[in-house]
Amino acid sequence: MEGKITPQTKLDISALLTTITVVTSKERQIQLHFKSTGYYKIDSVFSESEIELGKSFVWEAIQKKTGLNLRTSKPKEIKKYVNKRTLYHLVDQVDERFMQFATHPNLILALTTILGPDIELMVNRHNHARLNFAGDQKVELHRDILQSTRGIVTAILYLDESLISNGCTVILPGSHNYLPDVPHTDHGGGGTWLTDYPDEFVGVVDQGLPVPVPAGGVLLFNSLVFHTIGENQTNNTRISLAFAYRANDELSTIDEPKTRLVAGERRRVGN
Repeated sequence: MEGKITPQTKLDISALLTTITVVTSKERQIQLHFKSTGYYKIDSVFSESEIELGKSFVWEAIQKKTGLNLRTSKPKEIKKYVNKRTLYHLVDQVDERFMQFATHPNLILALTTILGPDIELMVNRHNHARLNFAGDQKVELHRDILQSTRGIVTAILYLDESLISNGCTVILPGSHNYLPDVPHTDHGGGGTWLTDYPDEFVGVVDQGLPVPVPAGGVLLFNSLVFHTIGENQTNNTRISLAFAYRANDELSTIDEPKTRLVAGERRRVGN
C-alpha cells in the first residue's frame, strides 16, 4: 500500500523553527516537567488518517515477514507467526516510509522544546514497531541505555489507544535523577533491568506510574528513566512505534553513520 503523511521536508521544519525566538511559558513548563519527572506526553500528534496509514505499514511489514495477512486474524494466531512481537530496524531495513512518522513536524517540534533545534534520529536504538498482544504480561522495569553517556529521548508513538487495561507504558518518574547507574549485566539489548539489582532498587520496584495516551499521541521520556510495557488484559492487539533521538553532538568530529539528521543542522564547534 502506498501512502504519505502530509508532505514535509527538513526545510519546512527548519523554517518553522526560525519563528521560535523566545521560550514561552508553556515551553518552559514542559522543559521543567521533563527535567524533573523524565517524561512528557502529548495527546494529539497524528491524525486519524495518519494513524491508519501507520498501522497499514505495520501489517504490510508483518505480511512480508510471514507471508500471511494477519491484520484480521485473532491475536493468538498473530502471536504464533510474529517473532518476539517486534519489528526491528524499522526505517533502515523494514520500510523507509516509517520515516514519515519519525520526522513528523508535530513530533519534531515537541522534541525541539526538549533537545533544542538540532536533532538526530538514532537508528541503532529502538527504531522498531511493537505489537502488544492480548494476554501479554508486562516486561521488567528497565532503562533503555546503560549510563548517562549522552542525552537520549525515547519517543513512543501510539497507533492504538494505550490504556491501563491494554498495557500502557509504566514510568518510574524521576528515576533518571535519583537511581544510580549500575554495572552492565548480560540481559541482552543494552539497558539496565531493575530486577537485576534487587538490593539497590528494592524500595521502588512497585512504584511505577501507568501513563495512558490516546491513539495518535506520543510519550517522550529520558532514556535513563525506568519504564516497562504493561499487561494487556483485553482481547485486542495494541500497536506502537518507538524511536530514539538526541541533540547534535557539536564536539564530535565525525557524522555517525547510525544517526540521521531530522531537524536543524550538524554544528561543529570546539577548541
